[in-house]
Amino acid sequence: MPHLMPDKSSEPTAVPSRRSFGAKADGAGSSSVASRRWLSFLRQATLRFMKTLTLTFLMLGVMAGSGMNISPFPGVDLYVEHGKDIVIADCVSLGTNLNAHGVHSVEVRIIETLKGDKPPGKLTIGTIYTMTPGKRYLLYSMGGSGNGIDFFAFPELSVVEISGSFDLKRLDGKPVTEQVSLLFADRLAHVALSLRELEEEKASLGKATKKQS
Repeated sequence: MPHLMPDKSSEPTAVPSRRSFGAKADGAGSSSVASRRWLSFLRQATLRFMKTLTLTFLMLGVMAGSGMNISPFPGVDLYVEHGKDIVIADCVSLGTNLNAHGVHSVEVRIIETLKGDKPPGKLTIGTIYTMTPGKRYLLYSMGGSGNGIDFFAFPELSVVEISGSFDLKRLDGKPVTEQVSLLFADRLAHVALSLRELEEEKASLGKATKKQS
């Protein structure tokens, strides 16, 4: 499981003034103001950390033993609503294992961004799903960062292969939910075709082995 820490890049830096050290001219009043400011800073930092921690559990589910329990697909509307980044990308190369739970890095090249602010170009993601260099995918992330990666594809249907025959122009001008649904339908059609081919192969092999016996 990636070690996710709250993003403190936007946190204000506490720069104490002469007043915050309780100058004699201010007395107890300045000390009280400084204390309130410091407590406010701590509360903001804690809230940011709790939000990040909550998001981490939403992404990863509950760790059980050496496996990962991934929450079931919630439906296209919630899928899109909760997604921070949804992109179409080509798999470039496979990276290394990031932890003992099957999370590994993959280098991809973003072709089109459906949601979020990821620009076109190379990106390293973390995922638990199998990807193949040279193939195109719909990739989905709910956010979070760790190990130098800020795109983790963990939930169900966060890595969905797109067929080479799918024309991306079909997505132009459509809402994100409809774009995602079209890509899901494309994958479903190819999975159904693969299953039929496997059933035919199974039947042929069954006949062949039956004759030999």
